[in-house]
This record gives sequence, structure tokens and C-alpha cells, in this order.
Amino acid sequence: MGLFDSFYSFDPQAPLSCAAGHSRLRDEFQTKDFAEPGMDRYCLYEGRLFLEHRGNEPFADEVHPEGDVLLHTVTQRAEPVPFTGTVNVYTSCEECLPVLYEGAHFWGDKVGERRPWIEYRLTFRDGKLERVEAEKVETRDDVRKDLREALGERVIPDDDRLARRHFALLAKKG
Repeated sequence: MGLFDSFYSFDPQAPLSCAAGHSRLRDEFQTKDFAEPGMDRYCLYEGRLFLEHRGNEPFADEVHPEGDVLLHTVTQRAEPVPFTGTVNVYTSCEECLPVLYEGAHFWGDKVGERRPWIEYRLTFRDGKLERVEAEKVETRDDVRKDLREALGERVIPDDDRLARRHFALLAKKG
């Protein structure tokens, strides 16, 4: 297992999306491919790689009351990184509905979720993005097939009453 680093793309020119076409712009990816992963935050912006400042104090930290809620805005400084090499970044698509399966838990059965996996290989030279290649971009059908091979009949069809109720609960959560 070990530590990992986070990677965010703020660059619409880097087409990181799931198989259904949901853009993963601004979403967190993980990677273990930078030297000594240590929960650092890397960002891609305008084709360049940046590393957020690791100090405990943010560059700017502001609080704005807005009616009954409080907006807490934190601004972090990110410096360019002259990295040369290839980095695999990966996540799952939170916009795609998960494929559901019956899972065992120590206090009884439960519904498990598995979302489509997204993995890209990014190649940098001197901190500049040179290439984006899809390493693995799963569809829901890919996930369903893999789960059926592993779990058989425990995969729950989307039109099952339990699945419809589960999807309705997910929609309420937002």
C-alpha cells in the first residue's frame, strides 16, 4: 500500500474523462509515480506541472459568512516542477452510476458498489505535458463483466428493485 500523491488537472487541453465522457477536470486522481510519494498535491495547468507548497500555513485563508452558511476559502501556492518522466494517474468516475453487487459484511449482507476505473499515463519533459494516453478507461459494462466473473449471480441488475432504490438514494445525496 504505502503513501500516494494527489494529482489534479485544471487544464481543459488534457482530456481526462471516463468512458461515458464525464470530464474529470478538477477531480482528484492518485499516483505513486513521483519520487517518494508523501501525500503531496500536484496540479496540471496550461500544460505545466505544479506542486502545491507543503507548508502548514496556506498562502491565504479567508472566511465569509453567507446567510446560514460559512464559506471557507483556502488559497495555496503552487510552484512549477521541472519533472521529466511518465506518471500514471488513476481514479474512479463518481458521476457514473456504480455497478451494484451483494456483499457480505460481518453483521449481515450489504449492497456493494463498484464504479468505472479511469487510469491515464501522462508524459512530462521539464515539467511540460507532452502526451496523454489512456491506460485503462472502464465502462459500466466492463465493471459488470469483471464482477460477474468474480461474483457470479451476486451482481445486481440495474432494473432490480433493490438497485432502483439504491440509485434513488444516491440521487438524493447529490
